[in-house]
Amino acid sequence: MLDNRTYILAKLSSKLNIELSNSVCKILFEDIPNIDVLPRDEIDEIIRRVFNDEPVQYITGVAPFYGYFFQVDNSVLIPRPETEELVYTVEKYIKHQNLKSPRILDIGTGSGCIPITLNKLFPDSKVTGIDVSDKAIKVAVSNNTKLESNVTFQMINFLDERDWKDLGAFDIILSNPPYIPHSEKELMTPNVLDNEPHLALFVENDDPLIFYRKIFEFAARQSKDLAIFLECNEYNAKEVALLFGQTYNSEIIKDLQGKDRIVVATSKNLPGKK
Repeated sequence: MLDNRTYILAKLSSKLNIELSNSVCKILFEDIPNIDVLPRDEIDEIIRRVFNDEPVQYITGVAPFYGYFFQVDNSVLIPRPETEELVYTVEKYIKHQNLKSPRILDIGTGSGCIPITLNKLFPDSKVTGIDVSDKAIKVAVSNNTKLESNVTFQMINFLDERDWKDLGAFDIILSNPPYIPHSEKELMTPNVLDNEPHLALFVENDDPLIFYRKIFEFAARQSKDLAIFLECNEYNAKEVALLFGQTYNSEIIKDLQGKDRIVVATSKNLPGKK
């Protein structure tokens, strides 16, 4: 009888190319405890989920981000490399400004990967993560405990200004908010559209800038030295930069793919800027 690794690789290779099969098999064996001794019916269920285009991170329940491993399920987005670049930009800013205990707010926190990572990088930081989804908050709280970070999580509907009273003052705001209009659903791949939470992907009224406008309004109530870091759709980054450019020094940072991905708005210069 074939061992589980050989069996899984053979099954995967029957439908996937060998490179992808090897990659998926490697992840499964790294992130699923005792997979080498699981019963064959459980192995077959894992393979079925792979063939149904379910992201492997949801199958294993784990996703890497910035050197840490976060619990994920289909109530939160899978952390992506572009968001790691957002965190890296914030990390550089905090170090450049020599901020000792920055007060940080993450809007639309999902798994909590952004605020938890920043708190791990800067243990004296005061970090808050908010989300409208109670299920997402539960995942974030679980990650907070597992990774021994000290982030405060709150369930808040940020689009409702009445909820802002439950938030304090911050030095840094960052967000990877929903920004995809429902009209663009047909452009998305099935593994994302059929598995990841629509609440975290799509915006109301097909207005891709709705969250950015609310963040801009919220920022007006904060300190003049506030710094804002936003992940954007490459097609609306210029509009977001223009919006925040009304009040702040605003610039667009390209991701590693050369796409307009991050908008930074701050009264202070970024590292490397004069």
